[in-house]
Amino acid sequence: MNRRTFLQVSALLALPRRLDLPPPAARLVAFGDSNTWGNGATPRSQCYVMQLAARLGRTLDNRAVSGTFVPQHVAAIQATTFAAGDLVVWLTGYNDMRGGTPLDEYAAQLDAGLAACAAPVWLGNCLRMVAEGYTDMPGGFGSDARVAAMNVIIAEVAARHSHVRLVDCCAAYDPENNADLVHPNNAGHSQIA
Repeated sequence: MNRRTFLQVSALLALPRRLDLPPPAARLVAFGDSNTWGNGATPRSQCYVMQLAARLGRTLDNRAVSGTFVPQHVAAIQATTFAAGDLVVWLTGYNDMRGGTPLDEYAAQLDAGLAACAAPVWLGNCLRMVAEGYTDMPGGFGSDARVAAMNVIIAEVAARHSHVRLVDCCAAYDPENNADLVHPNNAGHSQIA
């Protein structure tokens, strides 16, 4: 090493450590349907994922899309590049419960989605609806019994993945706190958060 290079390296090593830049804010990456997107919250900044990101001091990357089912969530997860420090939130099962997705198909898709998450996951289970919300849907698939069956599947699949923490949103959420029979209102979003 020549003298000039030695002096440059020595000068760099002598700099105070305070020049280290703080890491960028860690992301909260959200997947799901219209509830996660923020339907029912007014303003949308009151939706549960925005409340959660603010509480955790994380930037929100909300990849939820209204009207989607578990295969679309899995595709979004598989298309996501996760960074160190990311945390995933996935509220799942609602449209699949309402739309009559067969439980074995739902379980297989959920398992694939969780396996593709290269970050810790807080997995929220399926929410209940008020009775009028169930009867207001085509197909007649939705019911408290169907929600309970979905939530058994969600718990079983979550238990297979060490990076997944199951969050019992169903127990925390009162379906009377709805904006339109389907989506949580501000109070409902706060309960989920």
